[in-house]
Amino acid sequence: MIIEMTNIPSSITKQDIREMFERYGKVRSVIKTSHTAYIRMPAKKRANKAVEELNHTRLEGSKIELEKLNASETSPVCRTNIGMFRMF
Repeated sequence: MIIEMTNIPSSITKQDIREMFERYGKVRSVIKTSHTAYIRMPAKKRANKAVEELNHTRLEGSKIELEKLNASETSPVCRTNIGMFRMF
């Protein structure tokens, strides 16, 4: 399952996010842009638990938002000055 995390303070790192979600289970990958991250967790049940418990919590004063992306949706795309890349 892929989880989209928004409203992330800029001081939060990929490693911070990984550690936050690893409390709930295995994290395959984390991709972070300035205020958004995508977390890939292979166990759907554990990913659901993470979303349930972490959604709308405060992280360094910012209220984070989590959304589960459907498997039928395409993976997030990163746009760069040299083209677009699938993140997962």
